[in-house]
Amino acid sequence: MAMLNAHIKPFPRVPSLDEGPMPHRETILLVDDHPSIRKLLGSILKSEGYAVLEAEDGRQALELCRRYESPIHLLLTDIVMPQMNGPKLAEQVVMLRPNIQILYMSGYVDPHAFTRLQPQGDDHFLKKPCDIQEVSHKVRSLLDRG
Repeated sequence: MAMLNAHIKPFPRVPSLDEGPMPHRETILLVDDHPSIRKLLGSILKSEGYAVLEAEDGRQALELCRRYESPIHLLLTDIVMPQMNGPKLAEQVVMLRPNIQILYMSGYVDPHAFTRLQPQGDDHFLKKPCDIQEVSHKVRSLLDRG
């Protein structure tokens, strides 16, 4: 009896709109000298389907930029780090990967204190501790621009 409808192929299942976001395919370079912050943000971004490269400092991030053969779409970096700060890192990353989007984060001061950030503006700044939805929203809007 089970073979009666064997000739009918099921339609592929289409996810409904309320099943959550479709996974993203972009790659994000996440740089923070605090392992717990890297781990938290990395797991949030991975859960949304992004590929995440993690670095603990600017030197390691630049090495990843040089060695990673596929595109890196966004740099998410802390501003205040030992040895090389976020803006200096961003400057060098942009030279290696001109089309990359930049998103800074800091828990220290108001974003307006960092007047020399390139690029500037609230779209490119996250205040720590980061709100998960704000991280998702800013990452997505920058990637959509790129």
